[in-house]
Amino acid sequence: MEHDPIYTVTVRGKDFLLTKSQIEFDGPNYFTTCFLGDFKEAQSHHLKLSRDPDLFFIISDYLCGYEVLPLSDQVIPARMSPEIALENLKTDAEFYQLDGLVEQCDALITHRQQKVQDESQKPYLVYGYEYTYHDGNSPFDTSIPHSKALFGVYGYPIKG
Repeated sequence: MEHDPIYTVTVRGKDFLLTKSQIEFDGPNYFTTCFLGDFKEAQSHHLKLSRDPDLFFIISDYLCGYEVLPLSDQVIPARMSPEIALENLKTDAEFYQLDGLVEQCDALITHRQQKVQDESQKPYLVYGYEYTYHDGNSPFDTSIPHSKALFGVYGYPIKG
């Protein structure tokens, strides 16, 4: 039985071991170019990067074929909000040319933006009653012959 070759990706001093099937997942990508192309990394099976190791942990899970989105609180770097972590993960996915992960990030970002937009347009109810008082002493007739109630329900315009 033949085993997958092992490749080492060092991200800011932290080593990650990837198999050939992992680097080929969502390929062609940055890893297939480096390790399977005509670069020195193809000979050494070692790649050093100055990216975020916490985010690369998520990337390595993705390369295993795991679902990584939505992000779990346990994998979000402590220095990042969930929104920033998702944006940064997308940035790294673009760097690594992982088109499938970029699409998943985009879909989740769009969904979150739509949710925020929907929440900012919450339904409302406005109820009022308009009337004019006329005491008969004014030289101008400012009275309205009938009163009207005004309603605005769930974001629809008020009609008088």
